[in-house]
Amino acid sequence: MRKQILTHGWPKMNEPLISILVCSRNRELLNKSLFALTDRRIPFQPLINWNGEKDYALSHNNDPFVSFSHNNNELAESAKGKYLIFLNDDVFIRPLAIERMIYILEKNPDVGIVGGKLFFGNGTVQHCGVTFKGLAPVHIHSGKHGTDWIDQDREYQAVTGALMAIRREDFEKLGGFDEQFVNCFEDLDLCFKMRYELKKKVVYCAKAEAVHLESQTRKNSIRPYLSAFCEKWKGNIRDDYHAFQGEYKTWPSIQRGGEISFACCSNNIEKWHALCESLGLELITKVHPKDAAKALNECIDEAPGDIIVLCHHDLEFQPSFIETLSELIPAYGEFGVLGIAGKTASGLPVGGCILADGTPWAAVKEGPVVILDECLLIIRKASGLRFDEDFKGFHAYGADLCLQAVAKGLKNYALPLPVRHLSQTGSTAGAYFESIGRLRDKWRAIPIIHLTHAEVSQKGIKCLIP
Repeated sequence: MRKQILTHGWPKMNEPLISILVCSRNRELLNKSLFALTDRRIPFQPLINWNGEKDYALSHNNDPFVSFSHNNNELAESAKGKYLIFLNDDVFIRPLAIERMIYILEKNPDVGIVGGKLFFGNGTVQHCGVTFKGLAPVHIHSGKHGTDWIDQDREYQAVTGALMAIRREDFEKLGGFDEQFVNCFEDLDLCFKMRYELKKKVVYCAKAEAVHLESQTRKNSIRPYLSAFCEKWKGNIRDDYHAFQGEYKTWPSIQRGGEISFACCSNNIEKWHALCESLGLELITKVHPKDAAKALNECIDEAPGDIIVLCHHDLEFQPSFIETLSELIPAYGEFGVLGIAGKTASGLPVGGCILADGTPWAAVKEGPVVILDECLLIIRKASGLRFDEDFKGFHAYGADLCLQAVAKGLKNYALPLPVRHLSQTGSTAGAYFESIGRLRDKWRAIPIIHLTHAEVSQKGIKCLIP
């Protein structure tokens, strides 16, 4: 269990000066937010960046809106407090919230950032810490009513910037907010910089309460910034959602009594995110792997279920996918590899895959095959099948797995599963032919290997891609 940083009430402190930074372009929200600040126990310096109506005069910055990160960085340059409080204009502070956050920083020099407990207007939880499903940030327990869980101070990878406390000295050392993040993810980025550059903790303060009317003033799309954040921190993000839930997600069960796990290698966060949305589940994910075979073996080791769906990130699962798979699998017994696009020993295409242009992969939707396309492979963990890690890069590893299954006396099948393959066929340059050559050399006893996009024999490799 992670160390908990406890406040235990509100003892006397040395009253450090704090600066409260607010960017706003909504007069009604700003007035309410400022009013909630009037009952403070500590001297504070309000700094407001107003970029709304010109007739609403303030004694602070009155600048055009550039971005949340840029405008807050400018405000921070005018700050005189030892501590900075970043506050959204749609956050209404409850008594002693800020004092309790500052107290944690005062008494814990190894803590760099403190976030608060935020509620929606209906009383359900909006924020009590940020966790990650794969690479995607998730507000844990968001939308739920309060539980004992949210009443404990905890260390997280990140907290929201809607209500955030940080030492001004640390903020300056980190170079402020990264201004490539216009209106979102600059707060999570700051948390990761704190943890990996200054080696300090990010903590949630359970007694620092406020109401947050989330996104009342933000209209922009978050996807470009999610992609930039994940690209920047892909080597540091930990998939910790399950750990903070206190239990592992129950994967969908199939009729034979097993469980289905989903896994993916991805070098494109937007495609990965779209894949998760179409499936409705998070996936065991390896980001920017050097070699698919090695990464997918790691996924097999981590999978809690016996049935493992190994997929590319450029697939779109239809809503009935899990139900259809659950109905089909029992009929295939102790199968080797299942998929959605394959070829028989004579080269006949079989499978229910829909291609990027909307056309079907094959006229025959279901049946036995030798080779399956790597876009989607389904195996049984109990079969002991593993990818040959001598296949480097991203080609031929799936075909080799299928041939391993056949060599073990297992049968492979293409199924009529409701899946669309959104990408065109990938590159057939250099690395592709090198991997196919390795496949030919390993299985030289097979006269012709019919891959989905090539024919391989000892005479050579015939590419079938136009």
